[in-house]
Amino acid sequence: MWFLRNIVWIVVLCLIFWFSYLNWEQQVALLQLPGGLVFRDLNLVVAMFGAFIAGTIAALLASVVHAIRIRADQARLERESKDLKRELEQLRNLPIEDLGLGESGEPR
Repeated sequence: MWFLRNIVWIVVLCLIFWFSYLNWEQQVALLQLPGGLVFRDLNLVVAMFGAFIAGTIAALLASVVHAIRIRADQARLERESKDLKRELEQLRNLPIEDLGLGESGEPR
């Protein structure tokens, strides 16, 4: 299976290089980025690569924030579970006299 995965990656990389080679002469006339950055006459391939890198960084940051939230939720749930187990253990250890049963067998 690893062999097929590597073949697919090689084919994808070849397609990317082929697309880059065919479009190397294409120019982006004007590219305005937030923060006042302006690029003129930029290669299309460079602009697309920059967009890919920016998207990858944004996805990485989003996944890191998501992972931190998941770990915080997991820690909270583990604390709650430990508290509930402790409470259940305390209830199991109560003596029968404290249950408050009358002579008829019904609770008081």
